[in-house]
Amino acid sequence: MLCLVGEVKSPKLLFDPPFIFFTPVPLDITTVMDIKILPQNYFRDSKINVQIPTARLLDDEEAHPLGVTFPKGIVIKGSPSGINAELSCHLSFRSSKPVSFLTNILFCDNRDNWFSLPVTATAENCLLTIYPYMATHLDKQTIILKDDKDDSSVKSRDGVLLPYQEVGLSSPAPTKFNDAKPAERRLSVGIEIIHERLNSGKSKTSKKDNDRSMEKEEKNEQCFSPEEGTKAYDFFEKVVNAAQTWFSLFGWPEGPHCLSIPETIRREVYKIKFYSSTSSSKKISRQNDFSKYNKTIYDVMLHLSGKMPPGINSSQSLPEDYTERVIQLHSQHSSLLDFLITQGACISHVLPEFLLEPEDYKKWIEITEKHYIVIDMSQFEAWSKRSWTDVFLQIYKVLVLSRVVPHCSNNLPPIPVQNSPKVNPCFSSSNIYSNPERILLNWMNTNYENARHIIWKNCHKGVIPSERWIVNFDRDLLDGLVFATQLGAYCPFLIESHLVKMYTQPKSSEQYLHNCLIIVNVLHEIGFDMDIQATDICDPNPILMLMLCVYMYERLPTYLPKKVVPFHCTLHDTVLRQILLKNPSLKHLVYNVTIIGKDASDFSLSQARNTVTISPKNQISVTLKFTSRFLRPAEASLLLISKRRHAIGGATMTFALKGEVLNFKAIEIIHCKSPCYKWKEITVNVKNPFHTAGDFSVRLVESSTFLSLPSQLTESGKVTHHMNDSNAENSPESDCHSPNALRTSIKSNFIREFFCSTHTLHLEVKGTSSLELVFLPFDMHTRYCVIILSSKEIGELIYIVEGKGMIPLPSSFLPKDSSTPLDYSSSPEEALSKENPVLYLKCELRQILDVDLKLPLTNEAKEKALAFAAQQQMSDIEYERRLITGTLESSSVRVAVALLGLTKIETCMLFNTSKLKKPKSILYTAELSLPEHFDIPKKIYIPQISETQAKLTHSRGIKPANKTVADGSVLVPLQFVPVSPGRYPCKILLTSQYDVRLYCIEGVVNEEHPEARFEFETPAFEALTQHIPLNNKTKNEWKCQVTIEGEWFYGPPVLYVGPGETVQYPLTFKPIFECEIMGRLILQNEVDGMEHVFDIKGIGKRPLALEHITINCQVGNITNKSIMVPNYTKTIQTFKVTSDLPIVWGNPNITIDPDNAVPYILHVSPWKRGVFTGAISFSVKSRQVNDSPEESDQDQYQVPSFENSLSELFHKSVEEDSDDDVSNFQVWYSLEIHSSPGPPVKVIEMRCISLETICIEIPLSNPKETMIHLDVQLSNAALNGLKQFILYPLECISYVVRYTPATTGCRDESVIFQPDMALEFWYLLRLTTELPKPTTVPEMQCDIGKYVTQIIPLVNPTHETLELQATNTNPENFVFDMSKSPLTLPPHSSKKVSVHFFPSALGRTGHQASIIFHCAQFKEWMFCLSGVGLFPQPIDTERITTYLHLQSILVIPFQNPTKEEVLVNIVLTSWEKLKYHGINCYWDCFFHETSAFKFSGLSHTQGIVLPPKGNIDIPVLFMPNIMKLHKTAVIVQMMRANRENWPIDNFDELSPEMKRTLGIESGEIQAIHWIYPILGLPQALHSKCPQVVVECQSRKRIEQEVEVTLTGDFFGESPILDSTDFIVIPKRNSRGSYEDIDGIPLKREFEYEIQFESEAMKSKLGSCVALYMIKKIYHIKDEIITLVFNVVFAPKKPLRTQITLKIECITDGIWKFPIMLVATEPDVDDVIDIEGIGLFKEAVVDFRMTSQTRDPEPFTAYFLPGSDPEFFVKPQVGELPPFDTEGTVIMVGFKPQMYSRKYKATLVIQTPDMYWLYDVNGLPQVTMPPMNVKAKIDSTNKRFHSKPVHQRNFIHENAKLLRTGVSSPIKGAPLMLKNK
Repeated sequence: MLCLVGEVKSPKLLFDPPFIFFTPVPLDITTVMDIKILPQNYFRDSKINVQIPTARLLDDEEAHPLGVTFPKGIVIKGSPSGINAELSCHLSFRSSKPVSFLTNILFCDNRDNWFSLPVTATAENCLLTIYPYMATHLDKQTIILKDDKDDSSVKSRDGVLLPYQEVGLSSPAPTKFNDAKPAERRLSVGIEIIHERLNSGKSKTSKKDNDRSMEKEEKNEQCFSPEEGTKAYDFFEKVVNAAQTWFSLFGWPEGPHCLSIPETIRREVYKIKFYSSTSSSKKISRQNDFSKYNKTIYDVMLHLSGKMPPGINSSQSLPEDYTERVIQLHSQHSSLLDFLITQGACISHVLPEFLLEPEDYKKWIEITEKHYIVIDMSQFEAWSKRSWTDVFLQIYKVLVLSRVVPHCSNNLPPIPVQNSPKVNPCFSSSNIYSNPERILLNWMNTNYENARHIIWKNCHKGVIPSERWIVNFDRDLLDGLVFATQLGAYCPFLIESHLVKMYTQPKSSEQYLHNCLIIVNVLHEIGFDMDIQATDICDPNPILMLMLCVYMYERLPTYLPKKVVPFHCTLHDTVLRQILLKNPSLKHLVYNVTIIGKDASDFSLSQARNTVTISPKNQISVTLKFTSRFLRPAEASLLLISKRRHAIGGATMTFALKGEVLNFKAIEIIHCKSPCYKWKEITVNVKNPFHTAGDFSVRLVESSTFLSLPSQLTESGKVTHHMNDSNAENSPESDCHSPNALRTSIKSNFIREFFCSTHTLHLEVKGTSSLELVFLPFDMHTRYCVIILSSKEIGELIYIVEGKGMIPLPSSFLPKDSSTPLDYSSSPEEALSKENPVLYLKCELRQILDVDLKLPLTNEAKEKALAFAAQQQMSDIEYERRLITGTLESSSVRVAVALLGLTKIETCMLFNTSKLKKPKSILYTAELSLPEHFDIPKKIYIPQISETQAKLTHSRGIKPANKTVADGSVLVPLQFVPVSPGRYPCKILLTSQYDVRLYCIEGVVNEEHPEARFEFETPAFEALTQHIPLNNKTKNEWKCQVTIEGEWFYGPPVLYVGPGETVQYPLTFKPIFECEIMGRLILQNEVDGMEHVFDIKGIGKRPLALEHITINCQVGNITNKSIMVPNYTKTIQTFKVTSDLPIVWGNPNITIDPDNAVPYILHVSPWKRGVFTGAISFSVKSRQVNDSPEESDQDQYQVPSFENSLSELFHKSVEEDSDDDVSNFQVWYSLEIHSSPGPPVKVIEMRCISLETICIEIPLSNPKETMIHLDVQLSNAALNGLKQFILYPLECISYVVRYTPATTGCRDESVIFQPDMALEFWYLLRLTTELPKPTTVPEMQCDIGKYVTQIIPLVNPTHETLELQATNTNPENFVFDMSKSPLTLPPHSSKKVSVHFFPSALGRTGHQASIIFHCAQFKEWMFCLSGVGLFPQPIDTERITTYLHLQSILVIPFQNPTKEEVLVNIVLTSWEKLKYHGINCYWDCFFHETSAFKFSGLSHTQGIVLPPKGNIDIPVLFMPNIMKLHKTAVIVQMMRANRENWPIDNFDELSPEMKRTLGIESGEIQAIHWIYPILGLPQALHSKCPQVVVECQSRKRIEQEVEVTLTGDFFGESPILDSTDFIVIPKRNSRGSYEDIDGIPLKREFEYEIQFESEAMKSKLGSCVALYMIKKIYHIKDEIITLVFNVVFAPKKPLRTQITLKIECITDGIWKFPIMLVATEPDVDDVIDIEGIGLFKEAVVDFRMTSQTRDPEPFTAYFLPGSDPEFFVKPQVGELPPFDTEGTVIMVGFKPQMYSRKYKATLVIQTPDMYWLYDVNGLPQVTMPPMNVKAKIDSTNKRFHSKPVHQRNFIHENAKLLRTGVSSPIKGAPLMLKNK
């Protein structure tokens, strides 16, 4: 059989590439691509036909943008082998309208075989679509601007064609964007390709050449993503970053969310379904929580468009099946792309599968058959990144960029419009820019042209930027100037602070970066939250810059001020204003508040935070604070920038802030006074209140009135600048009345009185500096000077100086001619000083002095002042010129200033005076300050020139002095009449219209007696100085000659006293012995001859110690000390030496020459250590005693006995005395002797242990036959021994010293023996102390899971206080209980501390520790601890009680005691699992299942994982149904998490019985068990019977029967058949455990007790209430028990409380019965009657009370409510002593307020146990009426009895009534009767 196998090959066409992707191109740009057609299985020739489909444009029109050509023909040549040659196909794409499509080009052969080629292409005029085209042609393109009329190039930049017809074009009129009409000039913006071989200077006229070049240039390469390392790739990465930046900040509904393309957004395309819990509420809440952080692309769509793509909801979730999930994801992506395409997106090249995850894409390829294109997985990430980027850009285009529309007039900046074609240009068309993009270009061109003249009109870094056309979003923006104009147009407050600092013509990269940094800082300043860096602008990407321009276009109009907020205040004051903000939305709005502008620092928010939150439909007030720093108005802007919260962002609001100073207050007003014509330097302490240091310019403003308004500072003639022009030429004064005007540089128009040479003052932060001013008054008036310290950056300071011109200083008289005859008989003594021009007239008492005063014609003080004022106002040139020529004080200078004070008429009269007409004399008015003693003419005429005769007006009694004055002076007569001794200072004030003069004279009349008496009292050799004050009230300095009479008085011979000063004259008295001296002190003034005489007296007392002498010596050695003894007398003296110290001696006498000092040798020999103080005295020896020198020198160097020392002579020298004064002379010295010990007898070395005691024995012997008393001194408190003892003759003993140290280390101590009659001796103890010995504590044993406590005794046998710090080496198993750290252990005391042992394993493993104490005395005191962990035994029985049929929960806490992770199983009443464990038989009853117990709240009880030391609470629910005892046990089984057995390291120590019981044969056990026995005892519900009430009166006794009924399950196990089967007894002590409960006993026991409300009530009523059973009855039929109790109640005080009768049967339950106890008020103990003693007087009755016990008790005394307030009791609180004492006095009294009233009260005196009640009666005073007493005043009215009685007729009056009142018994009667 022949089998044939054949293969049929059908012809087919393959394409290379299989998918055609045209890069998106601008409009009218042709792009081509070459395709290889690969025929297969064509055995015969065939032709190819092409069917090109139409494409639907974005405006729903159809077009044919594709073209196909075959350069090598359309014929496929057949081949016998089926292998055919390839064909080439040329595919082109071009569109003049926006289009984006994905279609198939169909190729057909002759056999009607159709083959499709997928093609996608996009053409649009939008940067967001054609950015790949721009990335590909970065270096080959430029954007040009053309005129639509003649197609000429208007502008080009960066190497492209320059404008050549711009001059001839007309500029359109400026119009608004929204009102723009077609201008005469319509412009077009397009892209132009620069070919490599095309010169820039040649014009492109050949269309054929253009086509060829276009074909060569526009050949499209099949590249979906550019290669890394190319410029196109860098461009693409910037585009990706731009999209990520914008959508991360603004694309999400709940604020910024960081994303990365494509990783983040590709992962978060759906909400993951995390929880599958059965609880839907928990699922929803957790899903909502997750939604806060898991954001999807659909959140972006909903946020930007307000709706979701069809078929997608906001919380989309995917199925669990992987295939279904991929299919649903593909469907979602398709829906998203379709939604964007319907909105106008050009994303035909993006397929839904491109948006999947790589693994999902693989799955999609597997589950689908047909694909347009299959991407290699190595390139999938690049395709996915490009796809997602295009999706985001198209979202931005259709949902954000489309919102750009022309601004209305309200959103345009308020700046002048320039007449330029670049203002509101009309970009009619563009092949690369859409309409919103052209609107942005129009907006930027307009603002740039209008704002560049304003921003940089005063630029410091260049000129105004030149004109430019802004036609792109990269190159035209990289210098930052365009952005600056946009910001400056809308935010003019940024110009001075930021924008003017930019380079207007940047050339270097640094200058470009400088400008861009300023732009970035400005964006941050105004709250633009778009993350733009300076490098993004220097190296711009058009996509990012376009997004920035859109952001600025939308946000900047909101920065135009809505309203001007004015602030009016005083300089440096703070004013508050409020701005009301309203939120009409339904969401919270959060604003960041920022204040910017040149004066932004002056404005601030009153709140601490700069965030404002406005709740929905609410309003809030923002309080602004303005603190003025300048006199000029302050301007700033308040920005309220919305802080996006949950996608709700309010519009930015801007308010213009304007602060204006209405008035100012000086920081300080300096008051100064100065005499006329006398300049005074004023120091103004200027403090910088600002927080910035800087330089302040100084400006002065003078005024005759007080200034407080800023406008007053600029009035004419008031402002004075200090900066003199050094180059100014001398200009003549322009005065028509002064033809010979003086030439000076003085610019003032008035006489200035304030001057300052400081032009600039530097002030540190909060620092101070001084400003020097000069005040020169020219009249006796007040002048104000305002000092303005100004800094443009910091602020202004205002100080005011108030200068008062006072009376001028005294002028000098001219000296009198000695040949002038005098008219008076006695010539007075005159003294005249040029420095202090005071004329002194000395006159005797009771005389009259007449004298002529010689006055000068000119006022020299005024002339000097004029010259000084002129110098202060001169320019620098004039000052230097006059300084060189010596004319600084010339008459022309003085006259120039003097003319400023004259009127124009006076000036004309001065300059136009005729030479023949002499000037008149000047009239002066004279005033005297002492007119009662001096007399002078009232008016004085002083001529202006010396030849003029003085005209004097005569006063009474004085003849006119008609004397010719030829020497420039005038004579004025004066008369002086004194009345008593003293000084008569007098001032003569001469006042004229132009001049003020002051002359001073002083009459001097001496005293006839001393002025004062002084007494001095001081010890000898001690100087006492008395300062005697001498006051000079004159203006001249005094020179006084001093004369001192009296011995031992000293003082300076001359005393100078300045004018107006008080000088202390130091008079010193220094005697050398006891004396009494009398003398005088005379001070004579050489200036005026005044004498001051004082009597003085000096008393010398016994002298003080001349010197304190310190002597250092050693016990048993002789030390010599030399003392210099002086002789202050005038004769040779012999001194007797005495001392009060027995250990010193020396020569008893010493002779010293006058005014000399000789050494005295003192011998010292101590017999014990220590410090001894005393004195040695040298007194003059009486001349009657003659001691031979031989006696003085004998035995000088022999050691004296203690009896023959100098102390024997001490008392004798005090008693000696002499009549001679020199015999009182005495000197003495204080002695301080430091005696150091000698060498020790022996050195004893010992070693000891800290905190232990050792004994040291020292052998002592007495070799003498006399008894010795010894005192013992121990150097340390740690040494303990006898302080005193007696050593008998020839006795030998051992002195025992005990040493108990605490401080470790080596130290030396001393034991000193001091005999009473010999030198001391001592022993040196060299002691070494070691650390305390470690203490081992007995081993502790404890069940694992429990703990035991071990007491550690701490004993301190030392004298030191130990501050112990503890260190625990094993704190996990041994817990050291030390409440306070450090632990203080006082001396000679002990304390006990506790250590708790918590075993964590079975056996001894890890159960060792050391407690180490350390303190300042020692480093280590160790206690060694150890323990053993035992198998856990059953835990103490827990008891739970609840009412029948109700539930109660018992929580059993369990902790993992080990250091490992464990598995825990919890079992309730499961005996089978514990059958291998040994448990006592009495626990068997606990291991039976019962329905009354169950676990509550545990999700599972097996395999619970517990970490080391982990805890778990086991809740056990108890709900009994019958009244009987319920038992159960909770068993906790613990195993290791790794399933290994627990080791037992003490296995060998276990008994065989324990091993057998536990079932263990080796040192391991599988699990550890804990047993928690539980007893459940039910409680019967309360019966509904009425409550039993027992009522009794206080301090009485009552017995009452109470019957109660018990119900229960008495017929259960061991039923009760009669009353003998149970007993009722009082409750015994509480059981500590329930181990004795084993089943139901044969006889049931019912225990009863009384329960009180609280422990306090129990303590009060425990002795007052008793209860016992008297009868019991059992009702078998009803199964109830009736008990009858007798209640005994004997209250001591009134009360009302409730007690509970509790009956408990351990086998049946608990019954409770409430009983109410009521104690009423007791009977009154006594009645207290108090008789009053008078109105408003206190009457008192007292009595004593004691406690009723043997102990004192506190009490309170008070009156019950209803008692009269006139009663009082004292004391109200106190203590009653025991009953066997006298008691406490209680006083009760009352103070009556009215007569004939009975007062009552109830007094209560109460203790904790007793209650007394008293009735208190206040009785009226018993009075006796006066007998036989006549009234002092007759109060009777005698006329009343004689007056006739007028009787009323009521019937007649009632008959006349018309009506009555409401309350009248007569109807209609009025309320008042008018006629009676």
